[in-house]
Amino acid sequence: MSLPKFTLGIHKMQSAEAGRAAGHNCRLHKTASQLPKEAWFTPEGRHEIMPWNHAALKRARKLSGRKDAVVAISFSFQVGEQGYWRHPPIEKGGKVVKEGLPKLTGKAFLDEANKVAEGARAWALKEFGADNILGIDLHTDESSPHVHVVVTPVNDGALQAKHWLDGRARCAQLRRRAWIPVNDRIPCTYTAGAAGGAPHDERLAAGKALQLAKRDRWMKDFQDDLDQRGVDLYAAEKALERDRLALDEKAARLEEHIGRFNEAVLVMQGREADLYEREKALKDDLAALEASTPEGIKAARDEARKRNVLLHDTLRDLIKAMSSAEVALFAKSLRSPEQQQLVRAIMIGQGRDHGYGHGG
Repeated sequence: MSLPKFTLGIHKMQSAEAGRAAGHNCRLHKTASQLPKEAWFTPEGRHEIMPWNHAALKRARKLSGRKDAVVAISFSFQVGEQGYWRHPPIEKGGKVVKEGLPKLTGKAFLDEANKVAEGARAWALKEFGADNILGIDLHTDESSPHVHVVVTPVNDGALQAKHWLDGRARCAQLRRRAWIPVNDRIPCTYTAGAAGGAPHDERLAAGKALQLAKRDRWMKDFQDDLDQRGVDLYAAEKALERDRLALDEKAARLEEHIGRFNEAVLVMQGREADLYEREKALKDDLAALEASTPEGIKAARDEARKRNVLLHDTLRDLIKAMSSAEVALFAKSLRSPEQQQLVRAIMIGQGRDHGYGHGG
């Protein structure tokens, strides 16, 4: 035997309609969808799962900023169509004279129906929180047993129905989350994005199920196609968002690298200016000593060689700490060909690429 089908009806309510929902769900008055009592699944017709919470509705109304705001959402949980729960109807002369009787009654029926109610309650508590649940009721006085869950769509202290119902993809995800705890308790099939349970339809009870089943299959295929397109579109949007975030991250890293490189260039320029001044001072000292005694000239040249060695060592250490690209920029910023040639010689001595000077 195939598994019963899970459906979830979704209905958004403004303030006035949300207030009237208590009358229907709590069966404070008769409703058009009720069957004759002999066709009810239980004598009570309605079983309270969570009591009606008037305080939650009052809080939601205070959060409403306009008259057409959605202050409540009604969810109708149903597992199995009419033929799953009832025997075929009794017909006479082509006219339905009695609703099909329940296949299960008493404790056996409630054990099954309460599985749906328990799954719906678990989902509502996790999805919306106890403070935002207006009421949960199991109805057993219509063509198929079903559970009504009414909630206030409060998110981050504000009414935000769109947080749950904005677009087909979110609705499909919401239905799937609702199906999971029900399926854990009473195994059932789920069609992504399928509409909720329909009200009692006497045409089905009159034996016209085959005629309508063909239409329903076409509608189901059409709905499945739309839902798949919605899921694909949602996936594409998420992929684009991931790509955008990745590009933003790369741009930030590049900007950070450019900043560090600019800082390094400034440091190199400062060091190059210092080397230039020291070299100039050395030449001035040599010029002064050349006019002096031979001993003074020898001492000055020795001192110059020491300073020159020190300068070369400093320059080698500086170049060793730079990348090839940074050395290339540094060399181009030097003021004399002799200095540039010195940088090339150091690069060769370190066994590094020195082709930056080509084509300069």
